[in-house]
Amino acid sequence: MGLEQLCSNVSNAYENAESSQKAYVPKAGYEFGTRKGMMIVIVKALCGLSVSGADWHRHFSNSLRSNGFEPTRYDKDVWIQLSKDKTHYEYICTYVDDFMIASKQPEAIMELTKKEYSVKGEGAPLYYLSNDHKMHKVQNAIG
Repeated sequence: MGLEQLCSNVSNAYENAESSQKAYVPKAGYEFGTRKGMMIVIVKALCGLSVSGADWHRHFSNSLRSNGFEPTRYDKDVWIQLSKDKTHYEYICTYVDDFMIASKQPEAIMELTKKEYSVKGEGAPLYYLSNDHKMHKVQNAIG
């Protein structure tokens, strides 16, 4: 299909999502300066909260939907949309804060993502989610 791939990681993933869990810290530490000793209410998803992964998934899903992607019926972490010129499908595969784009112009989708999120490790997938990643050409079965 002639699709190219780019992968990356959202470096500030949880900080973008609102926490659905009611959480607080009873006393702020010295790091909070004049607010030391005050109670802190946590409003953003943070690593360690039991629902933070689900909160981030919901947030990123809403972002993908607003950019025209829909989850596939068979895997809610594989997103698809018809390209703007209607010549091919574009895909985004997600795993927590990691994602891979497959498109004829993955850079355009990456730029949309970078407008909303801070990303790191952007590039062609050589090693992705603890797996070596190699593109193989599929030979025509007829000839």
